[in-house]
Amino acid sequence: MPYIDDDRQGAPHDNLYWRFGNKGQWNAVRAGQYKYMKDNRGDEYLFDLVNDVAEQKNLKDQMPDRFTDLRNRYQQWNGPMPAVRF
Repeated sequence: MPYIDDDRQGAPHDNLYWRFGNKGQWNAVRAGQYKYMKDNRGDEYLFDLVNDVAEQKNLKDQMPDRFTDLRNRYQQWNGPMPAVRF
């Protein structure tokens, strides 16, 4: 609430993680301006959300170190999570 009430400035979390949909159809982590995402087909993406709000340009091949870092962050977070069941 302090961030919503403007009592605190900055980001409340270093990273944001989520899983969405049946069997984890969309998996993602956002760290700063970058977002790693894996879809239900197994395709993986890296987006720069500051310069590509519509998430049209996959930077996975242009920024392999950042891609690997975010994928590893997601996998570490997701590892102990219970399986998605719907």
